[in-house]
Amino acid sequence: AKSLAILVLSDNNFTGAVHDIFRRCLNLTDLILSGNNFLGEIPGYLGELQLVTLELSKNRFSGKIPDQLWE
Repeated sequence: AKSLAILVLSDNNFTGAVHDIFRRCLNLTDLILSGNNFLGEIPGYLGELQLVTLELSKNRFSGKIPDQLWE
C-alpha cells in the first residue's frame, strides 16, 4: 500500500466507518469514496495525507468536517 497513489472505490455500496488502513497509504494522492454508505465522522487523519483529490459525496457521514482537511 505504500506505493498506492490513486484509489477509486466509488459506487460499491460499502457500509460502516472509513477504516484507518488509508492512514498507511503515504503516497496516496487521490481517494475517491463517493456513492457508498459510509457512516460516522470523516476521519481527521485524511488531512494528514498528501491528497490532491478527496471525494466523499453521496455517503452518510455525520458531524463536522475535520479542521485537518482545511490545512
